[in-house]
Amino acid sequence: MDGKTNLGGFYVEGKHNPRILLVSEYFPPRIFGGGELSAYALAKGLAGKELNVSILTSKFRGLEGFELRDGFKIYRLMETGDKPDSLLSKFKRKNTFPKSEEETLDYFGKKFELIHCLNNTSMVGCKTDVQTIATLDSYSAFCPKGNLFYKEMKECTGCNFSKFISCILKSEYMAGMRLRFYLKYNPLFWVLVYADYLRRRDSLKNIKKFIVVNDSLRRLLVKNNIKEKDITKIPHLMTLDDKTIKEYPLEEGTVNITYIGTLNKINGVDLLIKAFNQLRGGNLRLLIVGGGPERRELEKISGPHVRFLGELDHETMPCIYKKSDIIVIPSRWPDPLSRVMLEAAYFKKPIVATNVGGNSEGVVDGRNGFLVKPDEIEIRDGLKRLLENPSLREGMGGASGKIFRERFDGGKIIEEILNVYQMK
Repeated sequence: MDGKTNLGGFYVEGKHNPRILLVSEYFPPRIFGGGELSAYALAKGLAGKELNVSILTSKFRGLEGFELRDGFKIYRLMETGDKPDSLLSKFKRKNTFPKSEEETLDYFGKKFELIHCLNNTSMVGCKTDVQTIATLDSYSAFCPKGNLFYKEMKECTGCNFSKFISCILKSEYMAGMRLRFYLKYNPLFWVLVYADYLRRRDSLKNIKKFIVVNDSLRRLLVKNNIKEKDITKIPHLMTLDDKTIKEYPLEEGTVNITYIGTLNKINGVDLLIKAFNQLRGGNLRLLIVGGGPERRELEKISGPHVRFLGELDHETMPCIYKKSDIIVIPSRWPDPLSRVMLEAAYFKKPIVATNVGGNSEGVVDGRNGFLVKPDEIEIRDGLKRLLENPSLREGMGGASGKIFRERFDGGKIIEEILNVYQMK
């Protein structure tokens, strides 16, 4: 091909370098989760391949409308809420942002040959004749609550309005946010949430190809009449590394079992604490990193060797992983793909995870950890096996590193995404 890189009829070298637009509601320095960091890593990785990459994101006071960084362009043109910190503000955003995105793409999107929506939110307003791709990393197009967790008891297999009502009345959370009573028992809220879900589901038709992070999302797309050939499974880009480590003081000579994430019921932190309370060993510590609505209740059931570290900045997390001996992911709900799992694998840690959602994508039972039921006894037994056998811990940690290189290496992920960009 004369040294040219084919990109579905486009050529990177020569006169025509295809213009790629990545769309993300939020983008660094506005960070509310791992999604924004993964968006930055993708833009930087594509720019490193000498592609013409731009980011379309929302505008905020104090941030420039245009910026050039790490070889890619950032356009802050869209309107959205200041931050997604409550159900009410999240619901307002769901009306403001898609409309703003649609209006922006109507004039701005025509400058590009390919548009990649980096999450479910940016898919809704992506109504354009330009070639489109979307990354699905949540269940919001398939579940009004956004977590596919029916009555917070089991993974849901399908929804209708009456089933949704019975589900929300037995639920404490929508996605990862606590349901307030004045919303939970509000018929108008039910109608608005369900209508928004139908809009998200209907937006699937706007997209030509999909990237999903687990097989459950692939099956849900097929169930919604998306062709299998238009779906590719590719994990998140992991954004932590051990090149620079901001120190965090911890006790010396301890064996540290670590949880990282939001402190809520569906994440199963209470199961982990109850399991830990049954372990014996004066040098054992349970490190709980993160904040959330259940902290006070969790503190009440915690023994003297549980340490609540609160929310820590991104730069401190490599130190926490380095000083951890075991990482635990005790989720009750089917988390599509835990970023903590990817990070634990990168830092070569053995993992005890519940066998729900996408946890089996990065934990091979008996190889780099244990997959268990969301049950305090099973979590306890998985931890005991690792605590009683230091050589097993070390071997499983090494296996985690190998699994990371096999499945989650950033360079490989960029190449897989480029293969999806070969749009025909």
